[in-house]
Amino acid sequence: MPAFADVTPEQVWQNWLDYYKSAGYDVTEGNRELAGDTLTLKDVAFAVESEGSNVSFVVPQVELQATGDGKVRSVYSDEFPVLISGKTAEDKDFELTANLSLPGNEMTSSGEVGDLTHEYDYPSIVVSLDKIRTGSEEVAIPTNPTFIGNTGSLRSTSGDESSWDYTHKTEDMTFKLNVQAENPKVNLDGSIKGVEIAGKMAGAKADVNMQDNLSAALKEGLNMDGKLNMGDLALTFDFAGTDENGAPQSGSGTVSAAPSDLFFAMSSEGLTYQGNGGKVAAEVTMMPLPFPISYGMESSTFDMQFPVSASDDAQPFKFGYSLAGLTIGDQIWDMFDPTKQLSRDPANLEIDLTGQLKVLRDLLDPATSAAATDPTAPDAAPFEPVEIVINQLALKAIGANIEANGKLEPSEAAGMDQPQGNLHVRFSGVAEVVQKLAQMGLLPPDQVMAVNAMIGAFGKEDPSNPGTRTIDIEMRDDGSVFANGQQVQ
Repeated sequence: MPAFADVTPEQVWQNWLDYYKSAGYDVTEGNRELAGDTLTLKDVAFAVESEGSNVSFVVPQVELQATGDGKVRSVYSDEFPVLISGKTAEDKDFELTANLSLPGNEMTSSGEVGDLTHEYDYPSIVVSLDKIRTGSEEVAIPTNPTFIGNTGSLRSTSGDESSWDYTHKTEDMTFKLNVQAENPKVNLDGSIKGVEIAGKMAGAKADVNMQDNLSAALKEGLNMDGKLNMGDLALTFDFAGTDENGAPQSGSGTVSAAPSDLFFAMSSEGLTYQGNGGKVAAEVTMMPLPFPISYGMESSTFDMQFPVSASDDAQPFKFGYSLAGLTIGDQIWDMFDPTKQLSRDPANLEIDLTGQLKVLRDLLDPATSAAATDPTAPDAAPFEPVEIVINQLALKAIGANIEANGKLEPSEAAGMDQPQGNLHVRFSGVAEVVQKLAQMGLLPPDQVMAVNAMIGAFGKEDPSNPGTRTIDIEMRDDGSVFANGQQVQ
């Protein structure tokens, strides 16, 4: 926390203006009045443009008052409208209107110019959505996400570089949707038990607009990270209407999810996303299906680390994903396996890739992003793989178990279109599953014979693990491929 010092309402408001500017907002004041130790702002308009959409709102009043102990208390109007507009993917104009309610909101600021801490307490936040207009069509969307028990803090430092450290906690979040249009009627009711956010942003130059050019801000030293923790999620929904042919169509469902978390970081060194998900269960009933669709999983994780700044040198990357305990309901299994020939044990998937690649253009620079995403542009790919290491690739499902690891590099002749390197593959239960699929009529005989022939010719029995076979694959620079020493290409 910053050392105790007097701070004025004008200094606190200027601190917020600097923050909004760095985030790309245009802020204009309808009127400003200073009376004693109170600064009152009327009709403060905020506007920001991001990726083709515009967000604007006008706060009728912002009051900042010195409390007599070196701090400043800020209160915003309890309620004001918000307008979101832009273009859809089909290039149609859209406009979404909402109302933001912040009853009893209060913020206390302390510290000194250049080092301020803002602590807030918003008993409730309600976002009441009204309607959305797309082209000439207008649809009512009566929903009001509600956030109860919102507290947090933001510490900002300024100078040649700025930094922000923030925390936020919401005790309970609920969201409801009740669309009573003629077709379809939709009801949705959900809740999240607790949301916590924490993070920081540092190294932001005062004269660099992050919203306009994030890549430039990163090169100037901007770095940021944040973490989100969510509690138990519960969701129920139902709908009723008709399909395009006028036939009745209806459904209902429930979804539940255990606590999850997400971590994010960004700097000139790269971008990181990491997450962990808990147990998930879902069941959906849809007419005219005669049975519910259900699935679940015990846990999931992902880890993506990727460079974003152009460089002549290769840079490291990582991609990881895992899914444990995936199950689907017996009613779905019975559709294609009524005699229960395939194993219905929970399925698992694990992917762990690392390596090196060259980033050919700044991925977050708006001046180069269009070229990077245009498939007709020459050299459109924004990066070039130099090395891919398969640390683990594992799948266990329907009675088969397959694992692989290895390393691939681009060949001189064809790059990654025809890589060179080695792969080690271990598998069990594959021949048995193929045979069962054939008996079920899901695989033609010629494909079964081909698979069995490949397993017999190249699969080497693992003496230490009966029933497990291995294949060592070598891909050479001249395009030739060997499996357990036998040339196959």
